[in-house]
Amino acid sequence: SVRGETMVIDLRKGHPHVRNLPHAPLARAARRAAARLEKGDPASAEAAFPLNYCSDVLGTRHFCDSLAKYLGRAYGGPVSPSWLMTTGGVSHGLDLATAALSRPGDTVLCESPTYFLVHQIFADHGLRIESLPTDADGLDTCALEARCEDSGKPPPRLLYLVPSHGNPSGATLPEARRSRLVELARKHGFYVLADEVYQLLDWSPSGPPPRLLCYDDPYRAMKQSTLPTSGGSGG
Repeated sequence: SVRGETMVIDLRKGHPHVRNLPHAPLARAARRAAARLEKGDPASAEAAFPLNYCSDVLGTRHFCDSLAKYLGRAYGGPVSPSWLMTTGGVSHGLDLATAALSRPGDTVLCESPTYFLVHQIFADHGLRIESLPTDADGLDTCALEARCEDSGKPPPRLLYLVPSHGNPSGATLPEARRSRLVELARKHGFYVLADEVYQLLDWSPSGPPPRLLCYDDPYRAMKQSTLPTSGGSGG
């Protein structure tokens, strides 16, 4: 308490302080975008900054191209614009992914505890929700393996987790567990909904472990093929 008053820090939601929000950069970007609307004929202005319904359901091409370049630099690996889809936030994205990848009656596995809004999303789609234990390092992959091999229960269709700086635990899944999780997903045929909203919010000296996608063989092979080569020819 300070001067007899109790101070409460609300840790339920990941809302940044208003002083950390980029009001000025967004204002400058908005002014540049508005200037593009005034240049040239209407068709050129629309091409530069679409206001009509998007012809691409994944999002405007300019935005997806720019976002892919930014994420590629931030993640240190290839990101294609064709992999990206603009949504109204993580919850909207989870709703779309659940609708596309599951049917009512399917089983979804979740960390316990987990993101406070996600259970309702899965319930709205008629999924059976099961919890998996966690520890200081996040999801217990041994418990996940035991659950997947339990012949008395239906196989899971989805697994949802926040692998980096988990919400609300704060735990970050180590590399060995990430690799094992992806192995189990491939072996048992379930989809992993990796909510990596905090992947880039890391100030540790070594940085966060790679995204879960990086442990999937097709992505690793593709990433390797994009690395530059140097040196002379062998003889």
